[in-house]
Amino acid sequence: MKKITFLSIMLVLMVAFVGCNPDPVDPPNPPEPDTLIRDGDGNIYTEITIGEQTWLKENLKTTKYNDGTPLVNAVENAAWASNTSGAYCWYNNSESNKNTYGALYNFQATIGGKICPKGWHVSFNREWDDLIYGLGGAANAGGALKEEGVAHWEVGAGATNESGFTALPNGQRLSDGTFEKLRSTAVFWSQDAISPLEATFYYLQADLNSVIRESTKKECGFAIRCVKD
Repeated sequence: MKKITFLSIMLVLMVAFVGCNPDPVDPPNPPEPDTLIRDGDGNIYTEITIGEQTWLKENLKTTKYNDGTPLVNAVENAAWASNTSGAYCWYNNSESNKNTYGALYNFQATIGGKICPKGWHVSFNREWDDLIYGLGGAANAGGALKEEGVAHWEVGAGATNESGFTALPNGQRLSDGTFEKLRSTAVFWSQDAISPLEATFYYLQADLNSVIRESTKKECGFAIRCVKD
């Protein structure tokens, strides 16, 4: 009888011990890699593939290089005109223009390869020219690049945005610090300098279907569109 009682107690204890052990838990899955496109400020962008190129679908709006180094925010006209390092501003110095139009940068901000998100770079002439050629040439590519309608452009004639590039009329800041042409002109830096004082830019106008390439002083402020490496 005692032997049966002892065995019964042991059996109860074994069942209780097993019941106290939680079920084995699978180890957590490793975190997914961050595939979002982020700039030095952490702003997130989307991309669009056009032909064999992949572009950011939005104008750059970072205030830092991708290593965290801040750019100069040159607000006053005199400060903008005299600045010799990488600088940015919002159109008319109003941050309310940031999310729609992005920032305006001087050419110095493009130097060094750190203004775009990692894995991206400021577009070169050859990349702009390939983009334009693939959309029918300089005389017609503007319509395919511009956002359709008049939500942002003051005139929507010829704009189809068939490329998905969604160019917006960000305007510009002249070398003396003056702002002009918001809603009528989209202006983008190329990474190609033509002299110690001037560099190339591309622009689109509200009332034209063309894309025009010119050069100007490096102190001017234009938008930046990045291309995937």
